[in-house]
Amino acid sequence: MDEVHHWVSSNGGPDFYQTIKRNIEKTTKAGSRWVCTTNAYNPHEDSVAQIIHESDMVTKGHWLYDCLEGSIDVEDLRDEAAVTASLIEAYGDASWADIPGLTQTILFDRTTPDSTYCRFFFNQIAESSDGWMVKAEWDACSADDDPIMPGDQVALGFDGSIRNDSTGIVGIRLRDARLFVVDVWEKPKHAGIDWEVDVLAVEAAVHRAFSTYQVEWMYCDPPYFQEAIGRWAIEHGDDYVFEFWTNKPTRMT
Repeated sequence: MDEVHHWVSSNGGPDFYQTIKRNIEKTTKAGSRWVCTTNAYNPHEDSVAQIIHESDMVTKGHWLYDCLEGSIDVEDLRDEAAVTASLIEAYGDASWADIPGLTQTILFDRTTPDSTYCRFFFNQIAESSDGWMVKAEWDACSADDDPIMPGDQVALGFDGSIRNDSTGIVGIRLRDARLFVVDVWEKPKHAGIDWEVDVLAVEAAVHRAFSTYQVEWMYCDPPYFQEAIGRWAIEHGDDYVFEFWTNKPTRMT
């Protein structure tokens, strides 16, 4: 199996991998074996390369995972000596590799993101350069240390509905961009057609959030809650509560 960093859910890669692997495993006594070759993966994509690398079969030593990774930080990609040394390290005994040419490309070609150089030239697991938040920061949102506390300076986001959809309030602490859920109302799986979001509970949650935290901004998607958002702006200040229409693709992008 080749280039399994490209085998992602959108192209059916993980299912295809499971089918191949499952049939090989049934016939190992007959000599069946499988091997994967890949470039480094993007940890946001859940590719087959990532699934294999993070598997207990690798960590417990049942599968061999072999990689030569260049030891260079992204901040050093403009340092010619560091780039050359790391390329030599990553390419090992691949004598056909044009190290001087690759070095020149990395130093001067800005049409390619640095994250791509890290993945495809240095064999480093790297996220896309245009990502909103790096994986370590995202994972830190669920960490137990440094929890969200009353009085923290935050911004809030609100998306409301009445029926057949969810309503939620989320927060982000401004000093470290840590995300948290203030409250959410989801239609129960077996709820009847008459189910509606508890609007009074939503009102209470907004009031509680402003009372608990130092809210600097609250951006609200207006449909179904325009009157309520207007009242929140009057109560808490129209320089703190804003309408933010999410049905405008340019603005959202």
